[in-house]
Amino acid sequence: MNTLIIIRHAIAEERSIGLVDATRALTADGTEKMKLAACGLQRIQPELDLLVSSSLTRAIQTADLVAACYQDVERKESDLLSPGMDLAKTVHWLDNKTKAEAIGIVGHEPDLGALAGWLISGTEDGYIPLKKGSACRIDFPGIPDAGNCILRWFLTPKQLRMIGT
Repeated sequence: MNTLIIIRHAIAEERSIGLVDATRALTADGTEKMKLAACGLQRIQPELDLLVSSSLTRAIQTADLVAACYQDVERKESDLLSPGMDLAKTVHWLDNKTKAEAIGIVGHEPDLGALAGWLISGTEDGYIPLKKGSACRIDFPGIPDAGNCILRWFLTPKQLRMIGT
């Protein structure tokens, strides 16, 4: 693998009493905005070999919208991308996916921002905040590890939607 696309899930239902966090779905607005953002993502990243999301509803729905813009992308879910992810385990998992040239992951903050920052800076203080529906591309030679990766681009949801229209 040479390219990692990190995508934060789109706008979801607000946390409320009685609503289970794992089943919070995308809002209608979040769905519509993510459809356009996914088109923009596909324009700047034409190929994805594998797209993996956390098993939470909002991440699955976001990944499904992204996958709809890519032909033949393999779709999976992984609890490694659920809130509270372990950076070392996630990087080890990514390392085992070396047959894929470009992998997209869909998950949650603050974990994705911590992962991106750690891969780029090599420190746990290198946090890069991702807005809902935003994405970044990180490239690396060979095995991904702390500090050996390069941030190629970072786009807000609005920028992705502009590219997608």
